[in-house]
Formats: sequence, structure tokens, C-alpha cells
Amino acid sequence: MVGAPPDVPGSVGPQDNANDGAAGRPLRALVVDDEPPALEELSWLLRQDPRVGEVRTAGSGADALRALDAGPVDVVFSDISMPGLDGMELARVIARFSERPQVVFVTAHDQHAVDAFAVEATDYVMKPVRADRLGEAVRRVVTAREPATSTRSSPASEETADETIPVELGGVTRFISRSQIRYAQAQGDYARLHTDKGSHLVRTPCRPSRSVGPQRDSCGSTAARWSRWVTSKRSGWSTGGAPSSSTTSSSR
Repeated sequence: MVGAPPDVPGSVGPQDNANDGAAGRPLRALVVDDEPPALEELSWLLRQDPRVGEVRTAGSGADALRALDAGPVDVVFSDISMPGLDGMELARVIARFSERPQVVFVTAHDQHAVDAFAVEATDYVMKPVRADRLGEAVRRVVTAREPATSTRSSPASEETADETIPVELGGVTRFISRSQIRYAQAQGDYARLHTDKGSHLVRTPCRPSRSVGPQRDSCGSTAARWSRWVTSKRSGWSTGGAPSSSTTSSSR
């Protein structure tokens, strides 16, 4: 990419304590990709974003773990299809960290979207990467980091992030925002989420997490659980009696 600065895989910049001034500090990012052109381009794009203060790189999953051991980061932007330890396996290792960075997958394949949801990825960006789409991913990382940097998050901050979930449309997995969902409808063991532009089948088991979705064992039918999650103000799922109807509407 013309104008992109040279990038040394695994290079480490000055490190501060993992929790010092996180709210006002620019993001520390680690970019992981086994293809040098893609690694260089994504690193260059991130360096153009004023919300990103430090960008390190790794050419493999193993190199990424070594880079993470060398110093903390706030977010890992990782390819998925890599030899050896691939991006999904890397995310599962990161999930066991006591202080784990967020994960944003950057890939040319959309079939891993449901798996990305399962490992609580903050976002899923398709290649070729557009600057505006990458900027949206950075925004989601910053928004997700804010509640963790304060002892108590305000109701306004809880409603700021518009969570996303993977849905199926024509055999292809896509992401939609919670604010787009009007109501949920039972369809066998799954739920169909209706938006202004159509309907989408949800095959992903529901569970509580810092990502999205109600808990599968909490209460009521699948559709009722999804409908209650749509109308809830937080991603946490509250238990209680489920609506008696198999199809429930959400008030907006």
C-alpha cells in the first residue's frame, strides 16, 4: 500500500500499566495476519485513527501470543485462516486470560461469523477492509471498553452500544443490530427475528455474556427469550415468567 510505513512483526512500543488511565488513553492494538500485505495495510489504516495510539503486529497466532506476553494490548485484530494456531483458536486462548483484550476478526470468509459470536468477538470485519468499516469496529471497541474503566456505568452508557448478533439469510450468515429487530417469532427449535426489511433465522444457542443474547435455560420459549432480550436495556438476561404467546412483539 502506497504511503504505508514499514512494520516489523512483533515490534513492541512503550508499555504502560494495563489499567492506568484506560478511559482517556488511546487504544493499544495488535494486528495478526500471516499475509504481509494484509498485515501492513490493516496496521497502516489503524495508525490513521486518532483513537488508536499503538499498533503492534504478529505474522502468526504463535507470534501473537508472544507479543501479548511482551506487553498488554486493548484489542487484537486477527485474521482467521492462518497456518498453525488460527485466529479462532487464538481467540479461545485469549478468552482464558485474566485481563483479556477484545478481539475483532478481519477475514475474507463469512462462514465463521457464528463461531465469532461464540468466542465473544467485539466485531467481524470482512476483507477487503474499508476505512469506514474499520472505523466502526474501533468505535465498538472503544464503547465496549468504557464500562470496564469505571466502577459503575451510567444508564446512558449502557444504551450507547447497539449490540449485534449473527443471523441466517439465504444460507449466508450476516450481522444485524438489536435496534433493527421489531419482534421475535418461534420457528421450531429456533427463533425468527423480524426487522423492517425482512426476517432472519437465529440458530445460535442463547446464552448470557458480555456480547449478546438471553440465556437458553432461563425461562419460556426461544422466541419469548429473544423478544425479551430485544426489549431489555442491557445485554444481561433477567429471569422470570415468559409470555404465554409463542410470538411476542417488542415495544420501541
